[in-house]
Amino acid sequence: SLAQPLPRDGLKIVISDFLWQDPPPDTIRSLMKDGCALIMICVLCQEEIKPALGGIFSLSDSEKGGRLDIEIAQTERDAYADRISTHLDLWKETAVKYGAIFQPVKAEDIISGEISDVFASGAIRA
Repeated sequence: SLAQPLPRDGLKIVISDFLWQDPPPDTIRSLMKDGCALIMICVLCQEEIKPALGGIFSLSDSEKGGRLDIEIAQTERDAYADRISTHLDLWKETAVKYGAIFQPVKAEDIISGEISDVFASGAIRA
């Protein structure tokens, strides 16, 4: 959530992974409540969008400092890929419903300078 309200009648650009538990409608309504236009740029790496690797992984929570060792099999990867796709589709569908823009971008594309997806919506121009 936002620490301070943003100015009214402006443009809000939110850059995030959007891996939030809050329902997209609640978040989008909150961000647009002052009549602002809203552009959401979702940055995830390829491995987050479609994990290719399996095996035993050590996960670190950078926000809370925890650590978890888990084994990820093909069934878990497939289930995760379905859930992340559904999650991102929900954000995009909700954005369209409220007149906002939701644009996924791969982190690797930003690093390589290939960010045409950010401009594909037409909301932002170089």
